[in-house]
Amino acid sequence: MPLKHVQRAVVKACVLYNGDMSCVCDLVRQRIVFEGVQEISECLAVLAEDPDLEIVKIRNLLDPQLQAWENNGYRDVAVLVRLSRLPRGG
Repeated sequence: MPLKHVQRAVVKACVLYNGDMSCVCDLVRQRIVFEGVQEISECLAVLAEDPDLEIVKIRNLLDPQLQAWENNGYRDVAVLVRLSRLPRGG
């Protein structure tokens, strides 16, 4: 997925965060598609063990307690991560 455009990031910071660019946290996006919940769980475990990443937030729209209409029927797990340092060997 492409980087968020600078213009869109500035608008988001102004509208949602009173101009504070440090609050814009979704500049780089990536998507991984899994066959089932077990694979999602395994991926989250690997991310949690990575010393170069910090898991900031997990939004679980697969939760059966959520009503599908609340999210227009959309189901996913979104993970917000922060690089704590540049990855080694890359």
